[in-house]
Amino acid sequence: LNMAEGIVRSIGHHGHWGFSATFDFIEAIDNTQTEPSSEPINILLVAPGDIRHIIYTISRRRRHRSGLRPINFYIIDHPIEILARNLLLLEVIMDFEVPIRQRANVFLEIYGNARVQERTARYIEQLGQGLRALIADGTSTLGLVSLEHLKYRERDVLESVFKSYIRRDDFDIRSLRDHRLRGYYQERYDNRKSLGDWDYQYSIKDSASIIHIKLYREWRESGIAFEFGDQTYEESNRTMATYVEGKLKEGLEKGQHKEIKGFWGDIVGSPYYGLGIDADTRTPANTEAECLFEIMNKDSGTEQHRHHTCELAVFNMFCMMWEAETGDPYCMTKKNDIYSGLGKEGRPLNAPEEENKKDIYDIIEAENEDDEEGGDNDRPRVEEINDIDEEESAVNLPPPPPAPTTVVASTTEVVKEAVGKEQEAEEFAKEIRRAEAIVETYRDVTVFPLLGTPAEVLKKSKYANKFDAMFASSRAAQFVSTATCDQVLKNDALIAMETGKFIIPLVRKDKEAFNLKLKEYAAEKGWKHHLTPPVPRRFRDSRDVIPDVLFYSKSPEA
Repeated sequence: LNMAEGIVRSIGHHGHWGFSATFDFIEAIDNTQTEPSSEPINILLVAPGDIRHIIYTISRRRRHRSGLRPINFYIIDHPIEILARNLLLLEVIMDFEVPIRQRANVFLEIYGNARVQERTARYIEQLGQGLRALIADGTSTLGLVSLEHLKYRERDVLESVFKSYIRRDDFDIRSLRDHRLRGYYQERYDNRKSLGDWDYQYSIKDSASIIHIKLYREWRESGIAFEFGDQTYEESNRTMATYVEGKLKEGLEKGQHKEIKGFWGDIVGSPYYGLGIDADTRTPANTEAECLFEIMNKDSGTEQHRHHTCELAVFNMFCMMWEAETGDPYCMTKKNDIYSGLGKEGRPLNAPEEENKKDIYDIIEAENEDDEEGGDNDRPRVEEINDIDEEESAVNLPPPPPAPTTVVASTTEVVKEAVGKEQEAEEFAKEIRRAEAIVETYRDVTVFPLLGTPAEVLKKSKYANKFDAMFASSRAAQFVSTATCDQVLKNDALIAMETGKFIIPLVRKDKEAFNLKLKEYAAEKGWKHHLTPPVPRRFRDSRDVIPDVLFYSKSPEA
């Protein structure tokens, strides 16, 4: 195989996730642009693969001087199934009636697993049906998503993608993924575990060793990246279905080119990089989180991380959702316990008691619950029975208790009732504050999906000199070299380019050549290179020197 064909066969035609850690766009803009402004911030995301930059930036907007300016995200990707998947993941984030902990788990399950639980498949189907209403209305929850930049025929195709999330739709991802594995390994298929270990040792361990080798092996073999508890993952994740053009090899239409539905995503990299290799631990109240990166017996033969990438991904999800819904950074209250900061705020809105917590799957199963259990008539009831007639038994009853005892008992009941009302009022006030924080977080934030080739879509005059910042993934590196890329950016715009650091098929010299090419593109356009990144980037140690993102500004070198 030549390099291009090998890369396509390994990381796939389409990206379901990115190959770099997320970062806060508003922080990066504030640290690179000096002139204050009240104009909306327009951010362009070119083939990012997921929504990590969107949800991370939105959740932290209160932290910065520019944070409460209107923010518009323009996310351009291809094919339309990837856009549909990103919109569904946004809906999971916006399902505020579900506890944060469960939402985080379900988000990661849909995000990174080729197969999901049966109840998660039902949840995907339900969200897909709900998103079809987005096509009719044109906007989503809190007006976050707008489809005004999509053509009507593209909206129709988008609706058909949401419709395909129904569980009876034929999509056997287990066999489709195995087909991809066999096509990639070919005669080395039986040695695929050893080849996976080699990729880990050569491309991952020295820079992202928090990804445990056992987790990476399991994902390479099964496509399951995130597992929670003793659950079984047997249903196909239909959000990963896409189409590529192929030639039929048999049948009446042999030789004809047709769109082939299948799993055409990454089979060697893993979904851990975007959310599972870095976290912001600078918040003074959250310094406990630095323990998530603790390495025991470092630089010895028994070196081991105390925590792993799945825990870090869950922690990052908590941080984003908590801050978005409370206005405060998420803080662990107990060292090494990522769940310790949740408390009761992990519960859904309108659920004052922890024991009344609404499970995410109750939403799906509530309608069928009575039918499955035979309805309320089959359930035993507790009735009050009074066998003693009041007049008949008056003589036999003991005298009433002394008056002081009655007064004390009544006083106790009054106190309990008062405390209960006070707690209820406090819980209600907390819910109000949370609702207000959610509205404030998402106020004046809009996500505009765009579909097509970036150079073609963005050459329209309405996009000229429009964007304050841009992220270009490694899949969209070629776009950086086009004239259109320069035309859509404002002067002093921030540019973030994903490097080849975590592109597994590339050996070290290829990664360096890839990054050098990106630097040449930037130099040709006169962009200013930020040698010190405007946002924190984590490196494992002194040997980890290749950045996962290069930062530039659209201004010539001094």
